[in-house]
Amino acid sequence: MGMISAARGRHRARRLAGVLAASANGLCVSNKDGSTAGNNPVVQETCATISRMQWSFTAVSAPGRWSHTADGFAQVTTDGASGTTVTFTDVNDGYIDSRIDTINVTVSWNKMGNHNKTFGIGWTTNVTARMTIHHNHIFNSTQRNPSADNLQYCHLYNNYLQNVTSYGNYARGATKMVIENGYFDKVNNPYYPDTATGAQLRQSGSTVVNSTGRQETSGSAFTPGSFYSYTLDPTANVPSLVSTSSGPRADIVM
Repeated sequence: MGMISAARGRHRARRLAGVLAASANGLCVSNKDGSTAGNNPVVQETCATISRMQWSFTAVSAPGRWSHTADGFAQVTTDGASGTTVTFTDVNDGYIDSRIDTINVTVSWNKMGNHNKTFGIGWTTNVTARMTIHHNHIFNSTQRNPSADNLQYCHLYNNYLQNVTSYGNYARGATKMVIENGYFDKVNNPYYPDTATGAQLRQSGSTVVNSTGRQETSGSAFTPGSFYSYTLDPTANVPSLVSTSSGPRADIVM
């Protein structure tokens, strides 16, 4: 499973309505025959029936102290993973942490809102991580939307950021980031690179409304189309499309 894991401690998966998370071994994460009470709420099986592969996570109280490592999803030195059609609600620390040279990861069609830390990437001095982040709804958030540190390639497109108080898309370290057709509504510091550390950020086609602060680019970053094919949705359609189609959906089949 490439070390994609539900965080332990005070955050437990209470509401398992299904997530699709496929890993490098070709299997999907599922709640088939899983049990939170039995301490095995997730299992792996062949990707076939989507109804049990979409999840919603909600925090519940449990004994023990709060832990800054109690994230919704934590990936550590993972090669090849995806997280899609997930709803995250009120976990202890970050909704997603992608740590220590995690490469070839796709995060798409997720709903992440009403939280402090959304999505952190990095915790390494190596510049090897590669990630695609698209069609996510991030709302009522403070920071890490995402914060991307030392990614070789970070491609964001058709994401919808709404009501963000600290910063939106932040390229840190030596990250090369490309943003395409994003929609930023009431976002403080929608996007910018840390040029002091050599980060590059290229942006095209995005819409920024009712927002303040930094909207900065630097360098040429890279060309996502040289790695894979993809289709951009029109920016004007992003708020409606992403807000209604992100998170678990009964109509998805594999």
